[in-house]
Amino acid sequence: MIIVFTINKSFLLPFAVTLHSLLLHNKGELKKLIVLTDEIPESDQEKIKEIIGGNDIDFELIQISDDDLSGLVTTLHFQKANYYRLLIPEFVKEDKVIYLDADLLILGSLLPIWETPLTNYYLAAVCTPGVSWHPELGVSKEDGYFNSGVMLLNLRKWREENFGRRVIDFVSDNPKLIRFVDQCGLNALAKNHWVRLPLSHNLTVDVYEGDFEFGDCGCSKEDINKAKKNPLIVHFTGTSKPWHTSNQHPFKKKFWKFLRQTPYSRSLPEDFNALNFIKYLTPKIFRQGIRRFQYRFFPRGKFKLMK
Repeated sequence: MIIVFTINKSFLLPFAVTLHSLLLHNKGELKKLIVLTDEIPESDQEKIKEIIGGNDIDFELIQISDDDLSGLVTTLHFQKANYYRLLIPEFVKEDKVIYLDADLLILGSLLPIWETPLTNYYLAAVCTPGVSWHPELGVSKEDGYFNSGVMLLNLRKWREENFGRRVIDFVSDNPKLIRFVDQCGLNALAKNHWVRLPLSHNLTVDVYEGDFEFGDCGCSKEDINKAKKNPLIVHFTGTSKPWHTSNQHPFKKKFWKFLRQTPYSRSLPEDFNALNFIKYLTPKIFRQGIRRFQYRFFPRGKFKLMK
């Protein structure tokens, strides 16, 4: 298998977990690992090589410039680096790769993804239940909206049709339609030309929060429960991450367990302070009660007890 990541230095800590968990569960199955980045300090490059260790894998770090991406929409917690994956076919010569985000926990072999037939489709990905549909993108609920954090990419087709650049142009020309950066552009242009992967292959926070109707993306209650019980890839989507103090993700402890096995083992949550630690210890039901109180009596946000 050939794996491609796109990262910047702000995601080195979660990337260490993603990489370590990938190698741990895919021994002997990886041929090449490619990282596209704007800039990574040499000390961190050495840590990445230390994680790869004795694995017999070709490793290539490619430095790219984001000059071509200036002016593109960045919202919420997204960064310019999210768009780097659209440049993959320009820097990676292979015809097929697995693209992975840097905030994943990989709990099994990725061969089922690698062996998915793509024929003449752009990519294979997981449909995300519970997404707010945007008809203006031309994507209906029936079409499905995929998460771009885990994708099997048909780079040959991308090159033939200049697909990555077309997505960049779409995002640039339609900034008001874009909420999830390149993901919206990918969904708009790949409509009906992508293959669906099982929900367990990219289990996002939406599934744990239950903010969706059964039947979204064709997922039954049984499908949801099965994916939650035995995920192949856990994806830490959203603004709250396991490396934040107050995060309550069910796989947070496993994230830190894997991190302790990497050269970043002495790291603390990036927002660690006394107040955030107290928030973390506060029971969820109490936090929800505080939010309901402040939203009811201070709807305009003039007084905030707790985020």
